[in-house]
Amino acid sequence: MAQILINSRMCAEGHRPICQDTGIVNVFLSVGMNVRFDSNESLDGLINEGVRRAYNLPDNVLRASV
Repeated sequence: MAQILINSRMCAEGHRPICQDTGIVNVFLSVGMNVRFDSNESLDGLINEGVRRAYNLPDNVLRASV
């Protein structure tokens, strides 16, 4: 019960969601026909790196996705 109250307080203060499971990231991407990426990384790799960086931003309020 104490943990639920702590989680509730953290949520109210804007630190983290009360729910422990924030879901799975779904990326919707539109790429033009003549777009070229200046990278040797795959498109999946580039997307994963972008999501990783977004979750590590100091003002991100979500827990890391599964």
